[in-house]
Amino acid sequence: MIFFLNCIALSSLPGPNNILCFNYTIKEGVFYSMTGCLGRFPSYLLLMSVSVFLLFFTIGINDNVLNVAQVIGSFYIVFLGVKIFRAVSSGDESNNVSNKSHFLQEFWTALSNPKAILVFLAIFPNFINKTDSFFLQFLLLGSLAMLAELLMAYSYILLASLLPKKSTFIQSINKVSGAALVIMAGLMLYNTFSNII
Repeated sequence: MIFFLNCIALSSLPGPNNILCFNYTIKEGVFYSMTGCLGRFPSYLLLMSVSVFLLFFTIGINDNVLNVAQVIGSFYIVFLGVKIFRAVSSGDESNNVSNKSHFLQEFWTALSNPKAILVFLAIFPNFINKTDSFFLQFLLLGSLAMLAELLMAYSYILLASLLPKKSTFIQSINKVSGAALVIMAGLMLYNTFSNII
């Protein structure tokens, strides 16, 4: 239960994926955003698997590889932020982007943040019992982490669905969402370069 609450708290933070999901709900609607946001889960499964591999085999993460991945991920998030910021919103614009496109954006956004590996590495060991099966525990904890992420993503979608759909409001949301993504990417870059220097 404590692990699940920790996951809920972490998943509730307005990270790049949640901002992207929120923005797409306002622009394209609930169904579109609900199906598109599922793209983050293959990425999280991959990142959790890397974390488990590192935990199980007690291999350290190479700082250079992590820094390069974080820089590439930051630039991708900047690209998304600028694209959303510059988007022109009109009332008849909905459904102009495919579910596949949103799914892939969610996938690459989640994968572009290697800090998720560090989060999993920081949380998982606190809830692993050395006498029980490591892989069964990973399946249970991983499933709980995915459930928490799904609940919080759908909470963002529900919140966004309650907001007005006027084109001026959508344009404002685009500006705020895009700027927030660029700021987050800037903070990721700053942290990466401050660690190198």
